[in-house]
Amino acid sequence: MNHPVELLCRIFSYLDLQDLYHCSLTCRFLQRVIEDSVELQLHLQLGINRMVCFEPITSEPPISTRLEQLKRRQRAWRYLQWTDKVPFKFEPGEEMYEYVGGIYSVGNFQSVSMIQLHSNRDREEEPLVWSATTDFSLCEYTTDSTRDLMVLVEISPEGSEFVLTSYIRTMSTNKPHPRAATVTHGSLVRTEHDVTLSWRTTTAQIAGDFVSLLMRDVINQTGSFIEIWNWTKVATVSNRCELIKMEGIDDMSFLSATMFLITCPSLGHIEIYEFDDPAVSHHGPISKGIFKLPLLQPWSSYLYLHASSYPAVGQPCTLNPIPSLEKPLFHPSPDNRICAVHIPFEGELGHPVRSTLLIHSRVFFGLDPYVSASQEESESHLIPWEAWGPQNTRWYLTDWSGWRYASYGLKVIDAVGQGSESDLDVVGAGDRRLRLMDFNPYALATSVSDDDAALEAWQKGRVVTETSCIPEGTFFMSAVESRLPYREVVTEESFDLTEVMMDANQIVLLKRMGSEQSQDKFTVLKI
Repeated sequence: MNHPVELLCRIFSYLDLQDLYHCSLTCRFLQRVIEDSVELQLHLQLGINRMVCFEPITSEPPISTRLEQLKRRQRAWRYLQWTDKVPFKFEPGEEMYEYVGGIYSVGNFQSVSMIQLHSNRDREEEPLVWSATTDFSLCEYTTDSTRDLMVLVEISPEGSEFVLTSYIRTMSTNKPHPRAATVTHGSLVRTEHDVTLSWRTTTAQIAGDFVSLLMRDVINQTGSFIEIWNWTKVATVSNRCELIKMEGIDDMSFLSATMFLITCPSLGHIEIYEFDDPAVSHHGPISKGIFKLPLLQPWSSYLYLHASSYPAVGQPCTLNPIPSLEKPLFHPSPDNRICAVHIPFEGELGHPVRSTLLIHSRVFFGLDPYVSASQEESESHLIPWEAWGPQNTRWYLTDWSGWRYASYGLKVIDAVGQGSESDLDVVGAGDRRLRLMDFNPYALATSVSDDDAALEAWQKGRVVTETSCIPEGTFFMSAVESRLPYREVVTEESFDLTEVMMDANQIVLLKRMGSEQSQDKFTVLKI
């Protein structure tokens, strides 16, 4: 070829992962061009890991540093190789708590306490701990450390125009956020609906420039209300995206900066909506699909559907006001995440039985051709479980009462009992081992190389492709199968824990000590 190598590299940078890989197979010259280009190698590795860069590749750090870090972390996660294990204690959080962007926080009635778990500090230094106090009773809060953003929510006093009031503040100083258009924001006009609101019926989330509030069972005691607004713009009553569902909404989760899902236990399905920036559009959310869950036995019911997907979606700002917090270089693409839905059933004798449904987010973005065809055939956007569920999910029953699964991108981590590999889903008393499930197709296609011969046997893991099945009559009218493949690694070491959390850099193990103890115990495994 007579074209300059620089021009070829620029052209190839616009190709997706599969096309770039195929180009490298066409001839030795193109293979050498692609292998010798640091930028194209980063492009390949981002595609392989289903990640995107936070910042343009022209900014710091250099491309070679990003490529090295991406490869190192990919290997560390593949074999669960943590570099450090750090114990610490922190105040208990029974009702309001979250782990977002390396910061664990606990909300009480008039304060939010925070501890920075991932930082540039030395191991010997104490972790950074601080609190934000309020002069009102807190009913909900949420944070975004990439923007130094904290949203504090209170039930508005009697006589107020709105049911809820949100305060837009910084995490670091507890002062009004400099990018916020207004210091406070009111939600749900009190005079327009018959509203009944109690403590802990509200959930707040952040997705970039958008904040959402879900208020459960507040309208005529059954209807639920969602509001989304742009916190960087003045949000008048007409500049809000609102959704009211009289059948009730149990949970809401952002899928991207323009999409969200809701769960409806009474209807037995998950709904997907698309929305525009409320600051510039007066259109409400648009339904993109209704994903039905399997039919239950007459004596059973979906008690609730709690959804989670991590990390928070939306593009981060370039300013990081918390200097000791390491700024992330990459984050998972929205259509390559695992959404975990915690689903308890009402058993035959009235006892709840817990389960977790792991869903690949691609199905919600129309990237499964079979599902898209089924959706086009339905005027109501109703998609039966048989069309979307088996190939895009894994469904597990569990008898562990804690929050068992944590996800980051296409990786999921949970805790399992001390039994054999065939007994992994049985959680017994005592310590538990960690299990990492990687649903990235590349993790399934690659085998352990000769260079990895020194790995311990458990680190080499196994690929799981066999179908999981919950038999007919257990809870469902028909047998429920799920077969989303994954690679599994289970640690030999066991841990005393009640909950597990994770992000791009670490696994956080939480041991709740009960109301009689002053502090909970944590163990941070740094990847």
